[in-house]
Amino acid sequence: MTPPRRKKSDQEPAVDTPIYLGNYSNGEMFHWQTERERRIREYVLKEAGERARRHGIDRRSFLSSAMGMALTLGALELGQGCSSSKSKRGMDPGGNFDATEPDDADACEAVLSPGDTFIFDVQTHHIDRVTSGNASFLNGISYAHCGKGLLGCLGFDEFLELVFLESDTTVAILTTVPFKPQDIPLSNTDIIRSMDAVNGAAKGTQRLLNHCAVLPNYDTENQLVMMEDVAKSRGVVGWKSYTSWRPSSTGPGYWLDDDVGRAFIEKARSLGPKIFSTHKGLPLTSSDPAYLDPQDIPRAAKLYPDCSFIVYHSAYHFGGSTEGPFERVGATARVGTNSLINSMMDSEVGPNENVYAELGTTWGAVMRTPTKAAHLLGKLIKYVGEDNVLWGTDAIWGGSPQPQIEAFMAFQISPEFQEQYGYPALTKELKAKILGLNAARLYDIDVSATRCAVKNGPLADAKRELDERFGKRRWATRRPAIQTWQDYVANARAHEKLGLPG
Repeated sequence: MTPPRRKKSDQEPAVDTPIYLGNYSNGEMFHWQTERERRIREYVLKEAGERARRHGIDRRSFLSSAMGMALTLGALELGQGCSSSKSKRGMDPGGNFDATEPDDADACEAVLSPGDTFIFDVQTHHIDRVTSGNASFLNGISYAHCGKGLLGCLGFDEFLELVFLESDTTVAILTTVPFKPQDIPLSNTDIIRSMDAVNGAAKGTQRLLNHCAVLPNYDTENQLVMMEDVAKSRGVVGWKSYTSWRPSSTGPGYWLDDDVGRAFIEKARSLGPKIFSTHKGLPLTSSDPAYLDPQDIPRAAKLYPDCSFIVYHSAYHFGGSTEGPFERVGATARVGTNSLINSMMDSEVGPNENVYAELGTTWGAVMRTPTKAAHLLGKLIKYVGEDNVLWGTDAIWGGSPQPQIEAFMAFQISPEFQEQYGYPALTKELKAKILGLNAARLYDIDVSATRCAVKNGPLADAKRELDERFGKRRWATRRPAIQTWQDYVANARAHEKLGLPG
């Protein structure tokens, strides 16, 4: 039976793969659908039709079931092609999904479900305002085209629904993107308001935490005063910065260990907490690309050993989106996550010290290519440390975080790659660390008490009621309109003309 819609005004549910395989953008990067992704999508849709008939349901219902997700994950693995060295399933030995036969609904659900895993998403977003200065950036986000308008698609109500009512996320941190105060789509005040709303609805459970976003290279003195106001009036769990953001089209970015960066860090140290999340790697419209390099993070970590530094996106996409074996020197030594690892080595910062790698957008991008995903995860766990890889999704820029959660639950690094590169096996215990326990330790959250309170809280009750009424996997039928390259370029150019980088 076709999954019911909430309201008559809702869009007709999509007939598509549960992992989106088309063009997409998070406003910071644009991904072209590859020929491989096009073929995988065609295969999944065709195969889903045949399997749906065997089960006596329509294709949409099959695709939005655990069987549909298992079919899609299996197709992603099959779509890698063969190599001279093959796993027992005949595929490239890098990464694979432990997705069972997609005709066994219960078995598929068992593999994909995180159960009572504590999931702490340290990077989530929504917006609270649209202005002439930020509309072009926001229009560049794929989920902005869900059919409800910018505020409808990217606003608080959709955030609450996608993150807390349609995914298994336990706790999240709400953060923002860099704009001058008059154009920021979610201010620090807005973040606090949203935090209060979520936690108020949760009645006694803290489901949402707040970042304080700082632009230390813009009106520096007032930014430092703002930090003190936020910290003393409402508190904050961490500080968010964009070193590549520049206040004008010609202005420079900054490094965390230069005069600007040190003033910011020292102010935060005096206020607490001493946790810094910094955007690195993914390109930003009208930003200074040189400052996307993560080289300053380990240098700052050595200067301030009492502080913790989270590299948002793990520097993925810096210099290109290639993710292969680690190189200390060579063509890819300063590309993607290799740039982060080499920067740590240059500054003699070892695994599990005070530099952390975060997976927002990064996992969502590489999970479509399992061998690339195996290299990326394997390198981060090996060199940044199994205690220092943090879960983040960048939701709701790409819609629900749930497909990323389920793909991660099913993902494995092959024995071949474990032996060849020294990557770890992705055990249940290691996945639990990455999905939430590492961040809980960093942010000093009592996992047992929080899990118990959340499980019995009003938001959890509402989720169970909605799951029963509309289906647990209703997120799988949500799809934004495809964002075209032409639209993305037009939005980016309009944004550049304003001199207000996103």
